[in-house]
Amino acid sequence: MNGHPTFGINFPIRCIEAIKQRRCQFCWQPLGRRIGLVVRPADVTAGYVDEPGMHPECLDYSVAVCPMLNGSMQQYRTRPPAAAERVVSWTPERAGHAAEAFDAWYITPSGYEIAYGPTGRVLGISLADVPVLMKKPIRAAAKPRLSDEDADQLRAVLDLLDPTD
Repeated sequence: MNGHPTFGINFPIRCIEAIKQRRCQFCWQPLGRRIGLVVRPADVTAGYVDEPGMHPECLDYSVAVCPMLNGSMQQYRTRPPAAAERVVSWTPERAGHAAEAFDAWYITPSGYEIAYGPTGRVLGISLADVPVLMKKPIRAAAKPRLSDEDADQLRAVLDLLDPTD
């Protein structure tokens, strides 16, 4: 945004264009013989990944610099950046939740199928019956953090007393 990357923010029109035109979401060049997908367990359950594919090199770079993918960010943002609120795809059901596990799936162009919703809307790239060349873990799921209130309740149940009391 404004010439700077805004990790975790997707611009729906650009995503759909990249998916349909088989372009890398990172460098915008046409995808090659191997396509990298960033896949969460929820994507497998849904049957598609909602982000465009990437060149393996672009995926590697994304993992290195994206705080969610490299594990330095332990939970999803609670809201989109103010400047992006009207133009981005935002998933409020993830807001504030612990980061999920992410894997890299590498596929060939023959396995690249667009997933459509019932109204014909592009949902993403289908994961159903896609031949995967290789799966590689990117990051493990973050451990959910207990709220202070939940931690106090747990201490009370386990009869753990604060030694300073």
